[in-house]
Amino acid sequence: MGQAEDRERELLEKEKKTHNTARFFVENRHISWVLLVTVITWGIFGYRNMPKLKDPVIPVRVASAVTPWPGTSAEEIEQLVTRQVEAAAAQSSVIHPSGASDFGIKSLTLPGVSIVQIQLDESVKDPAKEFNDINLKLQAVNASLPQGAGPVQFNSGFGETSALLLTVASPKEGPVELALRARDLSIAIAKAREGLEADPARPRTSIIIALPQAVSAAILDRALLTFENAVRSSPTASNVVMLHGPGFVGVDIATPADDKALLALAQDFMRNRLGYSGFYADAWPPIVIRDTAETLARLTASPGDKYTYRELDQFTDLLQRRLLSVPQVSKILRSGVLPEQIFLGYSQEQLAAYNIQPASIKDILSARNTTIPGGLFQAGDINVQVQPSGSFTDANEIGGVIMTRTKSGLPVYLRDVTDIYRGYQTPPRFLNFVTRQDGDGRWQRYRAISLGIQMRDGEQIDKFGHEVDKALAAIRYRHDVVTQRLPAADSWIATHPG
Repeated sequence: MGQAEDRERELLEKEKKTHNTARFFVENRHISWVLLVTVITWGIFGYRNMPKLKDPVIPVRVASAVTPWPGTSAEEIEQLVTRQVEAAAAQSSVIHPSGASDFGIKSLTLPGVSIVQIQLDESVKDPAKEFNDINLKLQAVNASLPQGAGPVQFNSGFGETSALLLTVASPKEGPVELALRARDLSIAIAKAREGLEADPARPRTSIIIALPQAVSAAILDRALLTFENAVRSSPTASNVVMLHGPGFVGVDIATPADDKALLALAQDFMRNRLGYSGFYADAWPPIVIRDTAETLARLTASPGDKYTYRELDQFTDLLQRRLLSVPQVSKILRSGVLPEQIFLGYSQEQLAAYNIQPASIKDILSARNTTIPGGLFQAGDINVQVQPSGSFTDANEIGGVIMTRTKSGLPVYLRDVTDIYRGYQTPPRFLNFVTRQDGDGRWQRYRAISLGIQMRDGEQIDKFGHEVDKALAAIRYRHDVVTQRLPAADSWIATHPG
């Protein structure tokens, strides 16, 4: 017994001198509780402050260089464009070596466009810096490209993901505007039919296309003349009378055709004669009116969008500038914007009569519409800044440019030999629409512009959404565009997670 007790006592003494973590924390419970509380607090703090991204940050090492050259064959583009872009990109020392599954530089040449894909080496730590260097080399290629080719469009943002998709759509026109338009249309149709004999076999029928009130008549004259010729050439139409007023254009004809055939005639004209752009980008769908008492019902059955592409562009531009001030927002991309252009319609014979070449119009306008520094001059002890005038601020100012002079010395202005009007890019490259059910359960398509909002790296998605909501609420409350032109009763903004 004595030996056993001595042996046990030796083991206990030895165990006390041996390091044992579990025994230490059991014997020192106050330290255990302090460390446990510290670890839990640290975990909660880390969880609440850690970035919560919907998509992980994955560095993308692939970019593309797209060079358009419309109307040129693939063989010419390959020789004169693609090889230059490849040679410029190959100057970088961080291009991935080509292999069985990877590529360094890969090109695809199609009629009218050259596409070159560039892949960086996996060892690159900062792809953005290397892509910026490659972009500088590619921009230098623009100077040596053939006339009409380019510029090189470099895209390295394949890894960017929108955290929020904001869509702004135009509602359909309201009942008050429809009633006013129906009144004007009824008066115009009744006036056009005055003095015309009624033939029961060929009743009078109007094909109407409604338009925004502010559309210039010059932009419609040519299309309306072409539409008139198309209607006159139809074997079922006779005694054609043109209808042209503020907010509408159309024809009134005597025809035995039904509504379906007349609408098909209008759609065929817009598709085959005018192309994808149609009669006008902001135009309403065509309608057929036989009895002026049905005008309001026909307009209500096929209403147009209340706001034009220009108004949607202005409103979404306001949204973009306001949302960019949110600290959590890094970039906003708009899709569905239809750019505006200034068109010059001219007659070749009229220009030839004044010995004006069409190509010289561009040179004269470019020389006038140039912003150059005026410098400073000193008047006594005061430095006066000189600001040269001459750049165009309005489409009407373009018409005041002197193109040439007559033999008697009188100036010939651009407005004397051309029709100048503002319009949209034609054909449009990209149009955005939203389709949803209206209050009556009918599916309607609305023109729209979408904003892809990207979040900064390291930010929290819940805080990002909260700040964006606050910015939208501020715009709705403060800005006159929202409170007056886009009332909540007839407009809507849809947000979709990216």
